[in-house]
Amino acid sequence: MELNLTLEKHLTNMEINCLIVVLCNGDIYFDHTLRLLRNITHMEQKVIALSVIETSIDGNQTDKRCFGVHKHWGSYDTYIIHPPIIGENFERILNATDIDIGGVLGGENRLLYEMNRLLNLTAYNPCRIIKAYHLHTSNVRTYSFKVKINHNGKSLQPPPIDYLP
Repeated sequence: MELNLTLEKHLTNMEINCLIVVLCNGDIYFDHTLRLLRNITHMEQKVIALSVIETSIDGNQTDKRCFGVHKHWGSYDTYIIHPPIIGENFERILNATDIDIGGVLGGENRLLYEMNRLLNLTAYNPCRIIKAYHLHTSNVRTYSFKVKINHNGKSLQPPPIDYLP
């Protein structure tokens, strides 16, 4: 019996098809605004990709992506979807991207592009009303601003919105 529940198996599982699933990095946390997901009546053919608010251990917060000067900048560390995703489509996304998501700038933009192209999912970024906080305690980044994925036009950056999709 296999005990490992991979992301693919989780998202293609028919038993969770009535749930909304939040996928995020381990250093992401939410406030009470996450409850707003209950108000979304139809999540089919949608993916919510939230831009994050940077936070520090001392409580300081920097929101450059939803309200600040770097709107449309990306950094989608949270994906909210409605499974199931058909297994072969999930495999097509993995094969089409062939990149490390996280660790290379622009990886998440390519992932969103492929989700739109292969699954016909429309991406939304209601980061102005649903808050995802990124607490990066070490302040060490393993990527370089000089190394970015060359998308050749295969990139998607949903802009910040102030309504639920």
